[in-house]
Amino acid sequence: MTLKVVNAQDTAVRSTVDLGGLRVRPTAKVTSLTGTPSDMNSIAEPERVAPVEWRANGFSSSFTYDFPAHSVTFVTLTER
Repeated sequence: MTLKVVNAQDTAVRSTVDLGGLRVRPTAKVTSLTGTPSDMNSIAEPERVAPVEWRANGFSSSFTYDFPAHSVTFVTLTER
């Protein structure tokens, strides 16, 4: 299961995600794309806006996560 969360605000947003009775593993893959609305890639800075991927812990059927400002975040959870 993959959650896609868009935060268009100027500040990070702490959200609680409730998956109901779905049981998930505590570790997930998180991929985030962040940048201000005026950011764009160029020949000089081809990776200015690029996805960053990492593993994160602390996930369950209900969890709290801080979504960065001006971001699109994908959280890939694995069911138990």
